[in-house]
Amino acid sequence: ADVGIRCLEDLKAKLVARFGSVLAAWQVCLDPFAAGSISFATFAERMRGVGYLGDMKTLWADLGVKAGAALRLADMDPQADELLNEFREKVCAKHGTMLKAWVNAFDPQDRGVVEQPQFERQCADCGFAGDVALLFRMLQDKTDGSRNAKRFINLREFDMRAYRAHKRGDH
Repeated sequence: ADVGIRCLEDLKAKLVARFGSVLAAWQVCLDPFAAGSISFATFAERMRGVGYLGDMKTLWADLGVKAGAALRLADMDPQADELLNEFREKVCAKHGTMLKAWVNAFDPQDRGVVEQPQFERQCADCGFAGDVALLFRMLQDKTDGSRNAKRFINLREFDMRAYRAHKRGDH
């Protein structure tokens, strides 16, 4: 019988199994509006939704978040946060915004997706020196049931703020 998730290690394993990575879980489940942080109440609600049965205050403390503070991706996965921030800094330095980068460089044919080789070329062109293959895998949302490596990412996976701006027609 499944007794549920009761500790931080089990929670992270569950998030990776369900979403593909902690970063994808952050973007899809925890912070889907790309606010950058979430409150304890929001966190507790979302954790119950993925099956966490342990004490929320203990989990919050295990993540290193102080009472009254907000949770950030850096608290959940410091490596992913660092990689993503470096990527965004390099891309925005070259293109101005993540949306302009998507439209003009990553997906100039407006196919709606970018495959890994094109993603890697554009990252190199921006001067991003981080682990591009790892970032590509971390960005992929696997909630559609695709447990195998997908060959592409879409704009929502690439950057939620850019996705929302694109949906509004802000190019």
